[in-house]
Amino acid sequence: ELGFYISFTGLITFNKKLIEVIKEVPINKFMLETDSPYLTPAPYRGKRNEPWLVKVIAEEIAKVKNISINSVAKETTKNASDLFGI
Repeated sequence: ELGFYISFTGLITFNKKLIEVIKEVPINKFMLETDSPYLTPAPYRGKRNEPWLVKVIAEEIAKVKNISINSVAKETTKNASDLFGI
């Protein structure tokens, strides 16, 4: 109701408590980030986090929401564009 966006990191791939949050947040209200060089998603834990690993986060979101990774990419790109005026 306040217009906030929620950003998800690699934590969602190994902290399963966040799965319920993902289920509740509408796809038009969240962003994805890697928080490089920290919070590396599973199965890459223990290695340096890199921006390309945002794909792993998107795959987890797609699985939880039961939608395609293309839908996640499209929606989160639109969200970033809207938020940052790109």
